[in-house]
Amino acid sequence: MFAILSLIVFWGCVEPPPSATEGTNEPGGAAKPGAPNPGEEAPPNGAGGAGGAGGAVDATVVPTPHDGSTPNAPTAEFTQAQITDGTTLNLDLICGDCTGTLLVRIEDTASQPPTLLTQKSFDKPGSGTMLTPKGKNVVLMIIDDANKDEQPTPGEAIGLWTGGILNTAAATETLTLEVGVVPDTPPIPPSEDTVNTENPGAGAEALPPANAAQ
Repeated sequence: MFAILSLIVFWGCVEPPPSATEGTNEPGGAAKPGAPNPGEEAPPNGAGGAGGAGGAVDATVVPTPHDGSTPNAPTAEFTQAQITDGTTLNLDLICGDCTGTLLVRIEDTASQPPTLLTQKSFDKPGSGTMLTPKGKNVVLMIIDDANKDEQPTPGEAIGLWTGGILNTAAATETLTLEVGVVPDTPPIPPSEDTVNTENPGAGAEALPPANAAQ
């Protein structure tokens, strides 16, 4: 099971094949079964909602694996207590209707898929700080940890730092993380191997460009 960020990046950002979005009519002009009536929009995220079959996945929600299995729960490489000479990140955490704690995860982009460096739970939105190992290029994720298990659970709302990839060489100005907000361009494109595994026939040309490091 690859990292949750790669799941979201792949399922939420790779373009669907033309057959999934074009040609809503049968030969002769008849509407295909399940096609929206004239003047109606197709339901968001496919017939099944977020992660539903036949539709795009909501990139602001932890997806359910295609096989219905429970995602693995990776262990962070470092606990906060183990980072004795790290970089302090100043955070502004935003969540309008959170039902649980706020879990902030820092994932190292040096590997593909990214690996979980460290994470920290916060009791409520607002300002906060956390430590991260120095000199890493990372992405930041915030999760409305509804069940308070300190893991991203399918269906929980998430957000990604919209600044792209962060270098942790020095302390930062305040970084805003908001549940339900993700960048327009994913910070990390899926690897070609991931695309070919999940979507046979897709090549590197399908990958969106990564944001420049901030």
